[in-house]
Amino acid sequence: MIKRYLRPTLLLALLVLCYGQTAQAASFSASEVKLKIALLYNFAKFIEWPENRFQEKNTPVTLCIYAEEQYVKAAKGVANKPVQKNRSLAVVTVSAESNLSVCHVIFLSQATTDTLKEIPEQLLSSATLTVGESDAFIAYGGIINLIELNKKIRFEINRKAAESLSLKISSKLLRLAKEVY
Repeated sequence: MIKRYLRPTLLLALLVLCYGQTAQAASFSASEVKLKIALLYNFAKFIEWPENRFQEKNTPVTLCIYAEEQYVKAAKGVANKPVQKNRSLAVVTVSAESNLSVCHVIFLSQATTDTLKEIPEQLLSSATLTVGESDAFIAYGGIINLIELNKKIRFEINRKAAESLSLKISSKLLRLAKEVY
């Protein structure tokens, strides 16, 4: 069952990395936002969380969006899609006041990360895949950072931070990363 999802996911990731999508530095294009949401969806397929992170075997993987409205709208397109055996993707909008412990994956946009200056402690102490897009995101303890390189969206992975939270990142995803720390 998982193999059925891995092939299209790997193909999508390879297409993104090989051919890329242009990233508009000054403004967010709809295609850039959709690409980032697609990456978030695909990241969830290549992460293994500790079993105790889910209440039941079919508990959804919760993707929390802590970002501008265009990301929230785009994320609705991946809601309820399957990501892992017996698990679909639930999408939730969050803010600084939210209980972030419900998040299995959280996306913090550059604007959000710049205002936070650090990743909330509750994310650094729970098995939550943190994905951001700022220069200092990895240094703050984030796990995956989206970067623009030659007008393409790429990503870097902080494997040590993931391992410290008992998150296992597939070797397939690690090979696609621009940098692994």
